[in-house]
Parts: sequence; structure tokens; C-alpha cells
Amino acid sequence: MDSIKTNNTRRQRGYNFEREIVKRISSCDGWKALRLGSPSVSLPDVIAVNNSESIMLAIEAKSTSTDRIRIPLEQIERCLRWLDTFSLYKHRYAILALKFMSKKWKKAYTYKYRELHEYYKLWDCLTNIGSGSSSNSRIESILCKYDGSMYYTEYSSSKDKSNGTNAIQLELKEFKMPFDL
Repeated sequence: MDSIKTNNTRRQRGYNFEREIVKRISSCDGWKALRLGSPSVSLPDVIAVNNSESIMLAIEAKSTSTDRIRIPLEQIERCLRWLDTFSLYKHRYAILALKFMSKKWKKAYTYKYRELHEYYKLWDCLTNIGSGSSSNSRIESILCKYDGSMYYTEYSSSKDKSNGTNAIQLELKEFKMPFDL
């Protein structure tokens, strides 16, 4: 029963962050944003457009009460596929919206308080990650730590290497959201 409650809490936290992003973007002049609903393999969490400036954002939003957020690579790829569909927009950006809540989870329903952190990272380097990787490695996910540092994890399935993951630092630019301008 506790795992059901925990999963519902996590889902609700993500839903609330997505709704918050939509509300904040939609309050900006010229911007419209939509939460795309239930989890889907083909849609970003949030899309936002500014038609007069020909800007489209595909946003993958994550929120946590821990010190790390993991974003599976396929969730970023779905944002990129969505953006490719709307080539009429001159400026199309895939954004990772990451929120570290002010309550840090310690153990079953106990928290300690800390500073809230939000990061908005521009995903513009899909082709650059793993460029030096062997053919036996694959990118699994992107990891963001509470301090904003970013990594990608690479899984090696080679028999001559120890099967496991490596975390490699990743430099992503901060993205100025419309509500931060």
C-alpha cells in the first residue's frame, strides 16, 4: 500500500510542476502553453508557443524531493521528434525543466527543509554526447544533481568491460524561460 501512495505522490508532484509551468508561461505576453495530458511515449510534458516570435518550446518537466533527477533519453527524444514536426517555427527548443523541492526526502514520509532550486536547461547536444563511445555502449539517461550539475549515464554491455554505468559530465546551457525575461 505504501508504494501505491508513494507513486501517487510522485505523479502528483510532477503534474503540479507541469501545471505551474503552463500557468507561468501562459501569463507572459504573446505566449500560450499546454500540458499534453497523460503520460505518452510520443508527446512532451508541456508545449509552449509564441506565434508572433515564431518560437516553440517542447518541455520535459521533472520534480523531486531527492538530490537527483534522472531523465530517460527517450523522453528527451520525444521532445525533439515533436519539434521536428513543427518546422514552420523558426526557433524550436527542447527544454529540461527540473525542480528540486524545498522539502528533501529522508525516509518514509519524513523530510528536511532546504532551498528550492529550479533549472531550465536547453537540450542542444544530442549528437555530441557519447561521440567517443564504443559501439557496445549506449546512453541511458540524463542526470541532474541538486547543485545543477548535469551528467549522462552510459551503459556498457561489452564482455571485456565490467557491466555497469558510467556518469560523464554534460554541459547544458541555462535557458531563460519567458517568465524570467
